[in-house]
Amino acid sequence: MIKKIIFLMLLFISSPVYAKEIKVDYIDNLFSNRTNTNNSYTSKMGFILDDNRVIYCIEPFKWVGSNYEVKEPLNHFNKDDEDYIKLVANYVDDKVQKRNINYYVAAQELIWNRIEPNSEFHYSLLFENFEQYYDISSEKMEIDSFAYNFKLTPSFDNFHITGKMYETIELTDYNQVLSSFNIINETKNEVWSEGNTLYIKILTDEKGTIKFEKKIGRGDIKYYQSSNKQELADLTGEVVNTFYLNIDVIDAYYNDFRIEFIDEESNNLVESNISFNLNNINYSTTNGIYLEKNKSGNYIVDVISVPNEYEIPDKSSFTINKGDENNYVHKVYLKKKTTQKNNEEVVEMREDIKETKTHDEQIENSVNYCVLTNFKELPNTINYIKYLKLIAIIVIIIEILRHVKKIFKN
Repeated sequence: MIKKIIFLMLLFISSPVYAKEIKVDYIDNLFSNRTNTNNSYTSKMGFILDDNRVIYCIEPFKWVGSNYEVKEPLNHFNKDDEDYIKLVANYVDDKVQKRNINYYVAAQELIWNRIEPNSEFHYSLLFENFEQYYDISSEKMEIDSFAYNFKLTPSFDNFHITGKMYETIELTDYNQVLSSFNIINETKNEVWSEGNTLYIKILTDEKGTIKFEKKIGRGDIKYYQSSNKQELADLTGEVVNTFYLNIDVIDAYYNDFRIEFIDEESNNLVESNISFNLNNINYSTTNGIYLEKNKSGNYIVDVISVPNEYEIPDKSSFTINKGDENNYVHKVYLKKKTTQKNNEEVVEMREDIKETKTHDEQIENSVNYCVLTNFKELPNTINYIKYLKLIAIIVIIIEILRHVKKIFKN
């Protein structure tokens, strides 16, 4: 019992029902004529109003009532018929709410024709005077054309696009309706339109889908029902037209990826034999450039051999990310070896100075070492003369010391 009560409560909540008073604002000297195999109706034509909003009759072979219940939504039509009826009502809504008679009766006739395709409908200026037609042919053609074009998709609808990285694909819509669609691009590619031409620049190797959509109206159809009377409806519900393009990439490589070996001083290419490992795979070049096609990822360059005048550089690394621009370049700079300057003079002590055995030899060697060491540091000619005088004095002192030594020995 409890389950039944809950079910009835849910049913009531999901199908709201409330009472409405419907009025008709009749149009002078305009009559609708409806005929099928079983029925024939002629009645005065008027605007059917719900709180001053114009709505439509969807049951032409009954009379309009006054007290209605509003129920929403009901499944009265298949999707194609429902979309067509909503498109008709949406297209004329602004004009109809301003009480444009021609567009209202034209829309009502198109709706009846869709609901009752085997029946005949027309309007006359006099009651049951079928010769006095009320001509709305141009309005009907205009409305019908809008409904047809709204459902039309571009000539490349349901295409599966295949392209290469960084390629720009151009698609022309020969149905000339592309400009009426909103482009919903959730891929990493660039997508834009100019008039009825679509452009897609592929910037990722990931598969993707581009959505195209246009809408009119809002909400659902509102249905009005009354026992044994015409069923009525506010038909300005939402209609959505959507199509998709699927994108696949057949060449996900980054073209013209290269490594350049550069002289550090001149900044020029080193056009000689160079051997190196790229992610542990050996390669070589003789013109300073290594050209390759590689996908995104991390890379390590380990140089194995270079020309004699250069030092082996340290390992270097770089990363190519998905979506990076084409022509990626990684530069490896080579530094030339350093050499000893030719004008440097190094004066060393002779071995015999280091291995003196007598006191006299130590003195003489010390003098020689002092002279040679200071001679190396002579800054100019004046200092050179001073040092010559110093040498002469030292020689004299040595001789005096020798003589003194002889005297003491004697």
